Amino acid sequence: MTTIAKPPTTQSHLGTNILLEAGTNELEVLVFHLDEHRYGINGAKVREVVHPPKVRPVPNAHESLDGLCKLRDLVMPMVSLRKYFQLNAPEQLAKLDTSKSLDSHDSQVIVTVFNSQSVAFRVDRVDRIYRISWEKMRPLPELCDSDRNLFTGLTVIDEDIVLMVDLEKISEEINGRKSRLVAEAEASHAKPLLGKRILYAEDSLMIQTMTTDLLRAAGVDDLHIFNNGQDAWNWVNQHSGVPPLDVVVTDIEMPLMDGLHLTSRLRQDKRTSNIPVILLSSLINAENEKKGKAVGATAQLVKSKINLLPGTIAEALTAGK
Repeated sequence: MTTIAKPPTTQSHLGTNILLEAGTNELEVLVFHLDEHRYGINGAKVREVVHPPKVRPVPNAHESLDGLCKLRDLVMPMVSLRKYFQLNAPEQLAKLDTSKSLDSHDSQVIVTVFNSQSVAFRVDRVDRIYRISWEKMRPLPELCDSDRNLFTGLTVIDEDIVLMVDLEKISEEINGRKSRLVAEAEASHAKPLLGKRILYAEDSLMIQTMTTDLLRAAGVDDLHIFNNGQDAWNWVNQHSGVPPLDVVVTDIEMPLMDGLHLTSRLRQDKRTSNIPVILLSSLINAENEKKGKAVGATAQLVKSKINLLPGTIAEALTAGK
Protein backbone atom coordinates (compact mmCIF):
# COMPACT_ATOMS: atom_id res chain seq x y z
CA MET A 1 0.00 0.00 0.00
CA THR A 2 1.20 3.49 -0.81
CA THR A 3 0.95 6.03 2.00
CA ILE A 4 1.83 9.66 1.88
CA ALA A 5 3.87 11.75 4.30
CA LYS A 6 1.58 14.22 5.98
CA PRO A 7 1.68 17.95 5.16
CA PRO A 8 1.35 20.57 7.90
CA THR A 9 -1.74 20.05 10.05
CA THR A 10 -4.87 21.48 8.44
CA GLN A 11 -6.21 24.29 10.60
CA SER A 12 -8.64 27.18 10.29
CA HIS A 13 -8.52 30.46 12.15
CA LEU A 14 -12.16 31.11 11.31
CA GLY A 15 -13.62 29.31 14.31
CA THR A 16 -14.82 26.12 12.59
CA ASN A 17 -13.87 22.47 12.61
CA ILE A 18 -12.57 21.65 9.15
CA LEU A 19 -12.27 17.92 9.64
CA LEU A 20 -15.51 16.07 8.99
CA GLU A 21 -16.44 12.51 9.81
CA ALA A 22 -15.62 10.01 7.07
CA GLY A 23 -18.43 8.90 4.81
CA THR A 24 -20.91 11.67 5.69
CA ASN A 25 -20.79 13.06 2.13
CA GLU A 26 -20.35 16.56 3.54
CA LEU A 27 -17.77 19.26 2.99
CA GLU A 28 -16.99 22.72 4.29
CA VAL A 29 -16.66 25.48 1.70
CA LEU A 30 -14.61 28.61 2.30
CA VAL A 31 -16.32 31.40 0.35
CA PHE A 32 -14.38 34.46 -0.81
CA HIS A 33 -14.97 37.46 -3.05
CA LEU A 34 -13.39 38.81 -6.22
CA ASP A 35 -15.24 42.04 -7.02
CA GLU A 36 -18.89 41.44 -6.14
CA HIS A 37 -18.81 37.74 -7.08
CA ARG A 38 -18.41 34.82 -4.68
CA TYR A 39 -16.14 31.81 -5.20
CA GLY A 40 -15.40 28.77 -3.07
CA ILE A 41 -12.72 26.24 -2.20
CA ASN A 42 -12.86 23.09 -0.09
CA GLY A 43 -12.30 24.09 3.53
CA ALA A 44 -10.19 20.97 4.09
CA LYS A 45 -7.44 22.65 2.06
CA VAL A 46 -7.47 25.82 4.18
CA ARG A 47 -4.84 26.28 6.85
CA GLU A 48 -5.56 29.90 7.75
CA VAL A 49 -6.57 33.32 6.44
CA VAL A 50 -4.11 36.18 6.99
CA HIS A 51 -3.44 39.78 6.04
CA PRO A 52 -1.14 40.06 3.00
CA PRO A 53 2.51 39.60 4.03
CA LYS A 54 5.59 41.07 2.41
CA VAL A 55 6.33 39.44 -0.94
CA ARG A 56 9.63 38.72 -2.65
CA PRO A 57 9.12 38.90 -6.46
CA VAL A 58 10.46 36.05 -8.61
CA PRO A 59 11.95 37.10 -11.97
CA ASN A 60 10.37 35.56 -15.10
CA ALA A 61 7.63 33.91 -13.03
CA HIS A 62 4.07 33.26 -14.16
CA GLU A 63 2.11 36.50 -14.44
CA SER A 64 -0.32 35.37 -11.71
CA LEU A 65 2.45 34.72 -9.20
CA ASP A 66 2.91 37.70 -6.84
CA GLY A 67 6.11 36.10 -5.57
CA LEU A 68 7.30 34.27 -2.46
CA CYS A 69 6.16 35.02 1.06
CA LYS A 70 7.10 33.77 4.53
CA LEU A 71 4.34 32.69 6.91
CA ARG A 72 4.93 30.86 10.20
CA ASP A 73 8.46 29.82 9.19
CA LEU A 74 7.25 28.46 5.84
CA VAL A 75 8.26 30.01 2.51
CA MET A 76 5.55 29.55 -0.10
CA PRO A 77 4.36 31.01 -3.42
CA MET A 78 1.58 33.61 -3.35
CA VAL A 79 -0.83 33.57 -6.28
CA SER A 80 -3.20 36.42 -7.13
CA LEU A 81 -6.53 34.91 -8.15
CA ARG A 82 -7.57 38.31 -9.49
CA LYS A 83 -4.62 38.19 -11.90
CA TYR A 84 -5.22 34.54 -12.74
CA PHE A 85 -8.87 35.17 -13.65
CA GLN A 86 -7.75 38.23 -15.63
CA LEU A 87 -10.09 40.55 -13.78
CA ASN A 88 -9.74 44.29 -14.06
CA ALA A 89 -7.94 45.31 -10.90
CA PRO A 90 -8.97 48.30 -8.82
CA GLU A 91 -6.31 51.03 -8.94
CA GLN A 92 -5.07 50.27 -5.42
CA LEU A 93 -4.57 46.56 -6.30
CA ALA A 94 -3.26 47.01 -9.84
CA LYS A 95 0.35 46.80 -8.69
CA LEU A 96 1.49 44.95 -5.60
CA ASP A 97 3.86 46.96 -3.43
CA THR A 98 6.43 44.35 -2.47
CA SER A 99 8.27 46.63 -0.05
CA LYS A 100 5.56 46.32 2.61
CA SER A 101 2.44 44.36 3.48
CA LEU A 102 -0.79 45.46 1.84
CA ASP A 103 -3.36 47.17 4.01
CA SER A 104 -5.75 44.63 5.51
CA HIS A 105 -8.69 46.36 3.82
CA ASP A 106 -7.20 45.90 0.34
CA SER A 107 -7.12 42.11 0.16
CA GLN A 108 -6.75 38.91 2.18
CA VAL A 109 -4.62 35.82 1.74
CA ILE A 110 -5.89 32.25 2.01
CA VAL A 111 -3.11 29.86 3.05
CA THR A 112 -3.80 26.39 1.66
CA VAL A 113 -2.25 22.94 1.98
CA PHE A 114 -2.85 20.37 -0.76
CA ASN A 115 -0.70 17.88 -2.66
CA SER A 116 1.78 18.06 0.24
CA GLN A 117 2.59 21.70 -0.49
CA SER A 118 1.62 25.10 0.89
CA VAL A 119 0.33 27.81 -1.44
CA ALA A 120 -1.06 31.25 -0.56
CA PHE A 121 -3.87 32.70 -2.68
CA ARG A 122 -4.63 36.44 -2.60
CA VAL A 123 -8.31 37.42 -2.91
CA ASP A 124 -10.32 40.59 -2.38
CA ARG A 125 -12.16 39.46 0.73
CA VAL A 126 -12.94 36.24 2.64
CA ASP A 127 -16.58 35.65 3.61
CA ARG A 128 -16.89 32.58 5.87
CA ILE A 129 -17.04 28.78 5.90
CA TYR A 130 -20.30 26.96 5.09
CA ARG A 131 -21.00 23.28 5.72
CA ILE A 132 -22.97 21.67 2.90
CA SER A 133 -23.70 18.24 1.44
CA TRP A 134 -21.86 17.10 -1.68
CA GLU A 135 -25.34 16.48 -3.08
CA LYS A 136 -25.75 20.27 -3.29
CA MET A 137 -22.56 20.58 -5.33
CA ARG A 138 -23.30 20.48 -9.07
CA PRO A 139 -21.15 20.15 -12.19
CA LEU A 140 -20.98 23.21 -14.41
CA PRO A 141 -23.54 23.36 -17.24
CA GLU A 142 -22.28 22.07 -20.58
CA LEU A 143 -22.39 25.55 -22.12
CA CYS A 144 -19.66 26.60 -19.69
CA ASP A 145 -17.10 24.23 -21.19
CA SER A 146 -14.59 27.03 -21.71
CA ASP A 147 -14.47 27.58 -17.93
CA ARG A 148 -14.57 23.98 -16.79
CA ASN A 149 -10.78 23.86 -16.47
CA LEU A 150 -10.96 26.70 -13.93
CA PHE A 151 -13.89 25.46 -11.82
CA THR A 152 -14.77 21.98 -10.60
CA GLY A 153 -18.46 22.71 -9.99
CA LEU A 154 -20.90 25.09 -8.35
CA THR A 155 -23.29 25.38 -5.46
CA VAL A 156 -25.89 27.91 -4.35
CA ILE A 157 -25.39 29.63 -0.99
CA ASP A 158 -27.76 32.33 0.26
CA GLU A 159 -29.27 32.52 -3.25
CA ASP A 160 -25.84 33.28 -4.76
CA ILE A 161 -24.14 31.00 -7.30
CA VAL A 162 -20.72 30.06 -5.89
CA LEU A 163 -18.16 28.68 -8.36
CA MET A 164 -15.70 26.16 -6.89
CA VAL A 165 -12.13 27.03 -7.90
CA ASP A 166 -9.84 24.26 -9.17
CA LEU A 167 -6.72 24.97 -7.12
CA GLU A 168 -4.90 21.92 -8.52
CA LYS A 169 -5.34 23.20 -12.07
CA ILE A 170 -3.98 26.63 -11.15
CA SER A 171 -1.00 25.17 -9.28
CA GLU A 172 -0.13 22.68 -12.02
CA GLU A 173 -0.39 25.33 -14.74
CA ILE A 174 1.90 27.71 -12.89
CA ASN A 175 4.60 25.14 -12.12
CA GLY A 176 4.20 23.21 -15.41
CA ARG A 177 4.43 19.67 -14.02
CA LYS A 178 1.72 18.06 -16.17
CA SER A 179 3.68 17.56 -19.37
CA ARG A 180 6.76 16.26 -17.55
CA LEU A 181 4.85 13.57 -15.63
CA VAL A 182 3.04 12.29 -18.72
CA ALA A 183 6.22 12.34 -20.78
CA GLU A 184 8.07 10.29 -18.15
CA ALA A 185 5.30 7.68 -18.08
CA GLU A 186 5.18 7.39 -21.85
CA ALA A 187 8.97 7.13 -22.08
CA SER A 188 9.11 4.19 -19.68
CA HIS A 189 7.31 1.84 -22.14
CA ALA A 190 6.18 -0.25 -19.15
CA LYS A 191 2.65 -1.71 -19.40
CA PRO A 192 1.91 -2.98 -15.86
CA LEU A 193 -1.86 -2.54 -16.28
CA LEU A 194 -2.33 -4.14 -19.69
CA GLY A 195 -5.80 -5.72 -19.95
CA LYS A 196 -7.10 -4.23 -16.69
CA ARG A 197 -10.62 -2.76 -16.40
CA ILE A 198 -10.64 0.41 -14.31
CA LEU A 199 -13.32 2.81 -13.09
CA TYR A 200 -12.04 6.35 -12.53
CA ALA A 201 -13.92 9.22 -10.84
CA GLU A 202 -12.50 12.78 -10.86
CA ASP A 203 -14.17 16.17 -11.26
CA SER A 204 -11.13 18.22 -12.31
CA LEU A 205 -10.79 17.92 -16.09
CA MET A 206 -7.12 18.82 -15.94
CA ILE A 207 -6.33 16.06 -13.42
CA GLN A 208 -8.70 13.71 -15.27
CA THR A 209 -6.83 14.23 -18.54
CA MET A 210 -3.42 13.80 -16.90
CA THR A 211 -4.46 10.60 -15.11
CA THR A 212 -6.07 9.18 -18.22
CA ASP A 213 -2.87 9.75 -20.18
CA LEU A 214 -0.83 8.03 -17.45
CA LEU A 215 -3.16 5.01 -17.31
CA ARG A 216 -3.26 4.70 -21.10
CA ALA A 217 0.54 4.80 -21.14
CA ALA A 218 0.54 1.98 -18.54
CA GLY A 219 -1.54 -0.24 -20.85
CA VAL A 220 -5.13 0.46 -19.72
CA ASP A 221 -7.58 0.37 -22.63
CA ASP A 222 -10.79 -0.44 -20.71
CA LEU A 223 -11.23 2.77 -18.70
CA HIS A 224 -14.58 4.14 -17.50
CA ILE A 225 -14.39 7.81 -16.48
CA PHE A 226 -16.89 9.84 -14.45
CA ASN A 227 -16.98 13.43 -13.24
CA ASN A 228 -18.49 12.63 -9.83
CA GLY A 229 -19.06 9.79 -7.39
CA GLN A 230 -22.80 9.57 -7.99
CA ASP A 231 -22.45 8.85 -11.72
CA ALA A 232 -19.70 6.33 -10.94
CA TRP A 233 -21.94 4.56 -8.40
CA ASN A 234 -24.87 4.53 -10.81
CA TRP A 235 -22.68 2.93 -13.47
CA VAL A 236 -21.45 0.28 -11.02
CA ASN A 237 -25.05 -0.64 -10.18
CA GLN A 238 -25.88 -1.00 -13.86
CA HIS A 239 -22.68 -2.83 -14.89
CA SER A 240 -21.74 -4.99 -11.92
CA GLY A 241 -21.82 -8.21 -13.89
CA VAL A 242 -19.30 -9.43 -16.45
CA PRO A 243 -16.56 -8.45 -16.98
CA PRO A 244 -15.91 -7.32 -13.42
CA LEU A 245 -13.93 -4.24 -12.54
CA ASP A 246 -10.31 -4.80 -11.57
CA VAL A 247 -9.87 -1.57 -9.61
CA VAL A 248 -11.53 1.74 -8.75
CA VAL A 249 -9.56 5.00 -8.66
CA THR A 250 -11.37 7.98 -7.15
CA ASP A 251 -10.82 11.53 -6.05
CA ILE A 252 -12.17 12.49 -2.62
CA GLU A 253 -13.80 15.88 -3.25
CA MET A 254 -16.42 15.63 -6.02
CA PRO A 255 -19.94 16.94 -6.66
CA LEU A 256 -23.03 14.91 -5.71
CA MET A 257 -21.06 12.12 -3.97
CA ASP A 258 -17.52 12.33 -2.63
CA GLY A 259 -14.90 9.62 -2.92
CA LEU A 260 -15.13 8.53 0.71
CA HIS A 261 -18.87 7.97 0.41
CA LEU A 262 -18.35 6.13 -2.89
CA THR A 263 -15.73 3.88 -1.26
CA SER A 264 -18.05 3.17 1.66
CA ARG A 265 -20.84 2.13 -0.71
CA LEU A 266 -18.52 -0.11 -2.70
CA ARG A 267 -17.40 -1.85 0.47
CA GLN A 268 -20.97 -2.33 1.75
CA ASP A 269 -22.14 -3.99 -1.49
CA LYS A 270 -21.18 -7.67 -1.71
CA ARG A 271 -20.79 -7.37 -5.49
CA THR A 272 -17.97 -4.83 -5.14
CA SER A 273 -16.70 -5.33 -1.59
CA ASN A 274 -13.41 -6.94 -2.70
CA ILE A 275 -12.50 -4.56 -5.53
CA PRO A 276 -9.35 -2.55 -4.71
CA VAL A 277 -10.11 1.17 -4.27
CA ILE A 278 -7.36 3.76 -4.69
CA LEU A 279 -7.97 7.25 -3.30
CA LEU A 280 -6.16 9.79 -5.50
CA SER A 281 -6.52 13.18 -3.88
CA SER A 282 -4.80 16.44 -3.03
CA LEU A 283 -6.12 15.96 0.53
CA ILE A 284 -4.09 12.91 1.60
CA ASN A 285 -2.67 13.78 5.03
CA ALA A 286 -2.62 12.07 8.42
CA GLU A 287 -6.23 12.96 9.29
CA ASN A 288 -7.70 12.17 5.90
CA GLU A 289 -5.66 8.98 5.62
CA LYS A 290 -7.51 7.77 8.73
CA LYS A 291 -10.81 8.54 7.03
CA GLY A 292 -9.77 6.59 3.95
CA LYS A 293 -8.86 3.57 6.04
CA ALA A 294 -12.14 3.86 7.95
CA VAL A 295 -14.20 3.49 4.77
CA GLY A 296 -12.03 0.68 3.41
CA ALA A 297 -9.67 2.28 0.87
CA THR A 298 -6.97 -0.11 -0.34
CA ALA A 299 -4.36 2.59 -0.93
CA GLN A 300 -4.10 6.37 -0.89
CA LEU A 301 -1.96 8.56 -3.11
CA VAL A 302 -1.52 12.33 -3.18
CA LYS A 303 -1.97 13.93 -6.61
CA SER A 304 1.50 15.46 -6.57
CA LYS A 305 2.77 11.85 -6.76
CA ILE A 306 0.40 10.92 -9.57
CA ASN A 307 3.26 9.38 -11.56
CA LEU A 308 3.25 6.57 -8.94
CA LEU A 309 -0.38 5.66 -9.71
CA PRO A 310 0.26 2.78 -12.17
CA GLY A 311 2.64 1.15 -9.69
CA THR A 312 0.23 1.72 -6.80
CA ILE A 313 -2.58 0.04 -8.76
CA ALA A 314 -0.36 -2.89 -9.74
CA GLU A 315 0.69 -3.34 -6.10
CA ALA A 316 -2.94 -3.28 -4.92
CA LEU A 317 -3.92 -5.87 -7.53
CA THR A 318 -1.02 -8.15 -6.54
CA ALA A 319 -1.86 -7.83 -2.83
CA GLY A 320 -5.47 -8.80 -3.53
CA LYS A 321 -4.59 -12.11 -5.15
